[in-house]
Formats: sequence, C-alpha cells, structure tokens
Amino acid sequence: MENMNDLSKITPNLKITADGIYNTISIRGLGSGANNGFEQSVGTFIDNVYFNSTARLLSSMYDIDRIEVLRGPQGTLFGRNTIAGAVAVHTGKVSDVFEMIADSTMGDLNWSKHTLVTNIPLIDGKLGARIAGQYFKRDGHVYDRLQDIESGTNRSESARVKLRYDMSDDVSMTLTYQFLDTSLRGQGDQYHHVPQEWIAFMQDYDPNIEGNLDDYEHSTDYLSGGDIEFADLIAHVDFRLWEHDFSAILADTSADRTGGLDADFGPSSAIVGEGGGTSDQTSLELRMMSDPGTLEYITGIYYFKLDRTDLTDTYVNHLIFAQAVLTGSFVSVPGIGQVLTAAGPGSSDAKDSDRKRNTFRQYGDSYAAYGQLTWNLAERWSLIGGARYSV
Repeated sequence: MENMNDLSKITPNLKITADGIYNTISIRGLGSGANNGFEQSVGTFIDNVYFNSTARLLSSMYDIDRIEVLRGPQGTLFGRNTIAGAVAVHTGKVSDVFEMIADSTMGDLNWSKHTLVTNIPLIDGKLGARIAGQYFKRDGHVYDRLQDIESGTNRSESARVKLRYDMSDDVSMTLTYQFLDTSLRGQGDQYHHVPQEWIAFMQDYDPNIEGNLDDYEHSTDYLSGGDIEFADLIAHVDFRLWEHDFSAILADTSADRTGGLDADFGPSSAIVGEGGGTSDQTSLELRMMSDPGTLEYITGIYYFKLDRTDLTDTYVNHLIFAQAVLTGSFVSVPGIGQVLTAAGPGSSDAKDSDRKRNTFRQYGDSYAAYGQLTWNLAERWSLIGGARYSV
C-alpha cells in the first residue's frame, strides 16, 4: 500500500480520499466531507495519538505493525470526533534484534518507490533505535498543454525515527519524530463527451482543446494540486505500578497545507479555488489498565490543545458567466479568451476583483476523564460499560 487511500480498497465500509486538496474519511457512509470548518467524524490515530488535521490521511504506509479500523461510535476510549468510528495506525516498534529491510520498486511513468527500515540495538536490553523512510514519485499520465507539465505528478518524502530506552523491567520510554513532505501537481483531468458549444468556447483559450481521451492531453489555466508538510514529536512512557499498567503519551504536532483547484477543469479562467491552512496541536494522556481477568478496566485523563486555521479563496470570472446568462449556454465570443487571459493563464490580475474568502479558525483547550469496565461473563460473552466526561 502506498498510502491510506489504498487502505480503503481492502477494507469494507471504509472510504478514504486523500489527494492533497480535499481529504476526507468515512465509515459506513458516515463522515464530515471536505468542509475544513469541521473535524472528521472518523478519528485518525497514529501510535495512540489523535490527529486533528486530515493531512495525516496522506501518511505513507511503510513500516506498519498493524492497522485497526473501528466501526461505530468510539467516544469512551478514543474521545474526540469518533462518532462514526476510528482508524488506528500502529507503526513498527523498536526491538532488540538488528534488522534491515530495503525495498525498491520502479515502473512506467517514472514510477518509483524506495523504502528503507533499520532497527539497531545500541545497548543490549537498554537502548535501541528504529529508523524508517520512504521516497515516492510518479509522473502524471495526462500532458497539460498550457502548464507544460504531466498532470497528476505526485511526490512524497517521509521519515520516522524512534528511540527506546528501557530504564528498568517496569519502565520504558519511546521517543518518536516523524515528518512528511508531499506534493501533487495536476489531477490528470480530460474532457469527454463535451457539448460542441462548450468545445467552441474553450477553443478561445486553447485552440487544441477537444474531448478525445486517446491522446492523453488536456489544458488548464490553473495547476490543481497542493503541498502538505507535517512534523510530529511524540514521547511515550510505559510503566508498571500498583499491579497496573500505566501509559503516558505526550505529543506535539504541526501541519501546513497549501493548494488549489481549477474548478472548471479547463483552459478558461471561469472559477478557481485556492486554499491553505496550518494546524498545531499538543496532547497529553495518562492511562491506567488492569490485568486480564474476569473484571477488566481501563481509566484515564486527557488534555488537548489546538490552534488551527484554514483559508479558502474562490475566484469567479463574471465576464465568462455573464455569457452563460445572456446566451443560455457557454458560446464562443471572438477574442474573449485573449481579453480574459491578457495577464497570463491563472494570473492574479485576472481574478483578484472577484474573490470570495472564507477563513475557518479553531482554537482552545479541552480536558477529559474516562473509564471503561469489562465483565467477562463467559468465554464468548462480555458485558462492557463506560463513560467519558469532557470540558
């Protein structure tokens, strides 16, 4: 699997769309869509840390220990925004054995993916490190004449470093740093079965425009796509005390996103959407778990701080839409393409006066306490009850 998009292909009832522009996740058809003003109804967790930003949906799927897809409300243990379910990704653990895994794959369209995972015991039984990284690149499959680029070109660079220190038989600490830098240039769109009057209109902007899928060529005045970067620092401490297992997880993460969409998917400057955003979050969780038995329980406290901003600009060229109003359809007006694109394809001069800006801001602190009790009545029967209180 290249990323979490591929996870939805093999998991029933799970749908993930992560293309760098609109990133969404849903389970059993329930989700929050692509509105950046809402957090997702399906929580994304990596190594027991909740991530607010949908940028994590672009995480490269390498050095994975296991993935859990939990359907239905998971509010008691997972808390924030898990009304539809949760996806929990657990990455490779530091072990006491030297290990090196290398994988390299190449194919058409300059498709290449290179992965390296190394586990290094530094001090026997005490200190160890695990380093993993992946580079991925694939050229697009549709040539964009105006942008002079292979539309759909994708690149991703990511790495993860873990350091584990076993202080004693009862205390272990793991530090994790990970980052991702990914970009998408174009979406590989092509016109097909387009009404002739639309073709005539678009030819004012690109005389070669057509509705043929066989030539793998198209043109857009704005290069759809985007860039996403994120970096995470996580400290995870496990210890045994009072005949219980405790876990303390401290995480500080940041994400930055920029991108846009040619919403008419063609050479005219009819409508363009641009956006970007930042997300900085800090979380702290302390969890206590009982030993397995007839009665099992887990309880904990949780703190979450978030500062998130999402910006969306929509540019509409009313001169183009005025033609549709006056004529009832898009028709060719001689010379209109040269007038509207005099400043160059996708230039700010052609669209600044018709901009609509939406800004979403979310910030604050939240606190929670939770507990869950499991009564194992028989080998195949259990009674589970739990509660969570958040402010």
